[in-house]
Amino acid sequence: EHAQGALFPIAEVDLPLLLKWRNTASIREAMYNNHEILREEHYSWFERTQTENYNGKHYLFKKNDIPLGVVNFTDVSMENKRLSWGFYIGNPQAPRGTGTLMGIAALDLAFLNMGMHKVCGEVLEVNKKSMKYHERLGFEREGFLREHICRDNHYLGIVVYGLLHEHWISRRQELLE
Repeated sequence: EHAQGALFPIAEVDLPLLLKWRNTASIREAMYNNHEILREEHYSWFERTQTENYNGKHYLFKKNDIPLGVVNFTDVSMENKRLSWGFYIGNPQAPRGTGTLMGIAALDLAFLNMGMHKVCGEVLEVNKKSMKYHERLGFEREGFLREHICRDNHYLGIVVYGLLHEHWISRRQELLE
């Protein structure tokens, strides 16, 4: 782990903390599914992530050994060198700048370690904070999916973002400076 923090594969020992974080109102509001997740549901999700044909990766972001957030890679396509990502800061005491450090760690992992060409993100149209975050990291808005999900009996649109490898390399330098 370096001074900026690092990502660690989620282990069973992390599950109680993750369930607590995932069920906080502010995090649930940013998710496609905003229902309270039951312990059984959470643990069976984890079991699925451990199977051979599961094509995602899930990480705990820690700095100075303190868990601060979660990064999820889903729909990982080695053939197309593309994945989708999701994330949240779970620790209410996370210092300012944690999101940026976690984003850098995640995108470095995707682009530099896994050799991805593109990282995709989807943001609920009501989540202006996440839109700003994606744009600060260098993502470009690629589309808008109108009334794409139904939550609490009303429809929400989704803003679609993409970040290409070569754009990340230049953006990364600016962020680190």
